[in-house]
Amino acid sequence: MPWTPAPRSGVAGEPPAPAPAVAARALDPLPARIVLPPPERPHRRVPPEVRPLLWLVLLVGNPWAARLIIEWRYRLPRGDGPAGLVGALGEAILAGLGWPRWDVRPLRADHVAWWLAENARTVLFVVIAVALLRRLATPALAPRRTHRVLGVIGASVTAAVLAAAGGVTMHVLTDSGMLRGADLTSTVRGAISGALYCGFVVGVLLAWAAVRGPGPRREGFPATRHGGG
Repeated sequence: MPWTPAPRSGVAGEPPAPAPAVAARALDPLPARIVLPPPERPHRRVPPEVRPLLWLVLLVGNPWAARLIIEWRYRLPRGDGPAGLVGALGEAILAGLGWPRWDVRPLRADHVAWWLAENARTVLFVVIAVALLRRLATPALAPRRTHRVLGVIGASVTAAVLAAAGGVTMHVLTDSGMLRGADLTSTVRGAISGALYCGFVVGVLLAWAAVRGPGPRREGFPATRHGGG
């Protein structure tokens, strides 16, 4: 009879430890590696209304176009009846288009302060309008296409009114002569009325560009699965 060695135990007198059982199934793999989503980048999309706004200010607000607009305003019919109504509507449209004017240099040496204030008003209008339009184009606040028209018009009117207030302040600080012989209340009222003309006219044109352009897309959250499987 062949000799077999006795099983070895850890402590004398105790039964030998049982042999480790073979795993009946494979061990579970390691859990999947958690991948964090990439950080959200700031929204850099240029709204479709910005380019028409810049082209409008550059082409209509230059001094040569401003002179033509003034001449056209004086040639419009005035009076009662349909002709007077059309003339008043045309004058309001031309006044709105000619409001964001700019010039490359002052006409006279004593007009430097006036030139600075008028150019600063136009720059403020463009900067504020672009900022508001970009705000409307963000995915979090982007309205539907049917509401974009009112949003764009409201942004244009707000930018024009704020720019008018900034322009009047610039005239007062630089002592440009705007208030010489004039009442401050009437001057501010005239500046605000011109800004409202500009806001509505330019806003309607930009809203038309917004409707024709592609609408901003809303990015939803990805669907998540619950439970194991």
